[in-house]
Amino acid sequence: MRALGAIPDVTVLEETLQWALAEVKAQDIFIVVNSVAKNRRGKDLAWEFLQKEWENLVERFGKGSHLNTRMMTSCTEFSSEEKAVSTCSFAFHLDGVILRFLSACFLNA
Repeated sequence: MRALGAIPDVTVLEETLQWALAEVKAQDIFIVVNSVAKNRRGKDLAWEFLQKEWENLVERFGKGSHLNTRMMTSCTEFSSEEKAVSTCSFAFHLDGVILRFLSACFLNA
């Protein structure tokens, strides 16, 4: 599953994220998201996917799940002030462990 994130084709990376949500065991979805996020072409895709699918992920894993935290970790390394602002805006919709995690990221950035 990690190898799928290394593919340079953006279309395949997008399909990989959708495949993970539909076909991969719940406890392994974060592996796919993290691998895509580590790819320079996939980092923004993974972040957009996480934002778009957040409600589905919370429904599947529950609020404050360590799996959601693990996915968030790989997608929120700020490469610009714009990315930090985007992450902050998204964080206002969250609660629980994830919000505390993001707050710590901002304090340490």
